[in-house]
Amino acid sequence: MDFDGPENGSNPYGTPFQAANNNIYAMTNRGGVNNQGVLFEWDIEKKMFSKKIDFNGPFTGSHPYGSLIQTYSNKLYGLTYHGGTNDEGVLFEWDAHSNILTKKIDFSSIDNGSNPYGSLNVANDSHLYGMTMYGGVNDFGTLFEYDPAANTLVKKIDFSGVGNGKYPQGNLFQASNGKMYGFTSSGGINNNGIFFEWDRVTNLLRKKIDFNYANDPSGSSPTGSVIEITRASPSSSTSIIKCCESFISPSGRYTWMTSGTYTDTIRNSAGCDSIMTIHLTVNHRSTSQVSMASCNTY
Repeated sequence: MDFDGPENGSNPYGTPFQAANNNIYAMTNRGGVNNQGVLFEWDIEKKMFSKKIDFNGPFTGSHPYGSLIQTYSNKLYGLTYHGGTNDEGVLFEWDAHSNILTKKIDFSSIDNGSNPYGSLNVANDSHLYGMTMYGGVNDFGTLFEYDPAANTLVKKIDFSGVGNGKYPQGNLFQASNGKMYGFTSSGGINNNGIFFEWDRVTNLLRKKIDFNYANDPSGSSPTGSVIEITRASPSSSTSIIKCCESFISPSGRYTWMTSGTYTDTIRNSAGCDSIMTIHLTVNHRSTSQVSMASCNTY
């Protein structure tokens, strides 16, 4: 697929998102009829590209930089960097079924921030969380919460510079401990950006790392997203099996024809080895006349 500007859009940012209907959705920052970006669909099965929305400034926003996300209502949500009533960006909802895009929130500088650069995150409370690059009390950006059911957006954090960073350009990530993590591209002690932790319950933001380009290999000006790496463990199980004549192991690698204790290994749901111990009794028809119906697992 080649982006061509006026028709299909140009300069795509963010990450393509696979929705519940298995199709891929993403946005371009420019191009389209108004040269303000487009929202498009890629049908995996048909290998077909379809432009769905031309962003148009005041009514739908313009120049998105982030990715789309899908909520439990199956609606898709996103952010634009410009456009809206104040030309400071919008939060929008898009219905793939009806192809209707609805502007939900106009960003407005001090009140809730301006110019969101990244993407939204759906937390386990079904609310959406994100950041703006500018705006807020200090014009250093904000962290906000959006409730889709109530259509309300609440500013939770004003970034302040040295204390908790400024100018966030990435996305928030909710870890397994329920807390959210992110970066700012500037601010902190060295003005090279920070890595922070935010607790939704207490609304406390804690700076965890000050990046220091000059003296630290950690670098500076982070703009991406945090990921969590979990270490999965191997599992084990024990089965008592009676069968007739022979038994094929769960992995399919072995065929056992005599009674005994055997082990086999398959992958568990976490991708690690599951070690299976099998106490096997094999009955042969020539001696016991046991029917195949007597093959059971206990």
